[in-house]
Amino acid sequence: MIKHAWTVFCDRALTDNDSNNLGLFTVEQISFPSPERADGDNVILPFSGNLVSLWYRDSPEDKQEFTFRVTAISADGSKIAETPSTVSFTGKKRLRTFARIPFIPIPPTISCNMRFIVDFKQGDSWITVADIPLELVPIPSAASPHGE
Repeated sequence: MIKHAWTVFCDRALTDNDSNNLGLFTVEQISFPSPERADGDNVILPFSGNLVSLWYRDSPEDKQEFTFRVTAISADGSKIAETPSTVSFTGKKRLRTFARIPFIPIPPTISCNMRFIVDFKQGDSWITVADIPLELVPIPSAASPHGE
């Protein structure tokens, strides 16, 4: 049986070639200048990150496929995006997965929270294995030094 160990949101992941150890630069908060926008418009924050997960199992001999999905949820609970992935787990006890997040949508309310949900498919059911919060912190634009 495949099990989930952990998931983190990071902007970089470095793998040591000699030890296969992983260094993660985790992200819990993103600060950004308050965007100018028309009422009701989303703004896309060009921030590229990854949701990195570690999966494991007791027996590496048999080949197993499993499906997981990543869902981005806005502060109001609406689904922003959802991506399922099927992975083949062959000859290893542990497996890392990387779900690339190419941008962060900033809703019109500039609410300061969003979440990434990681679900694991078991039979016909989806089981939530991680719920990763991300705080979005708008930085007010400074007044112009020339009074404009």
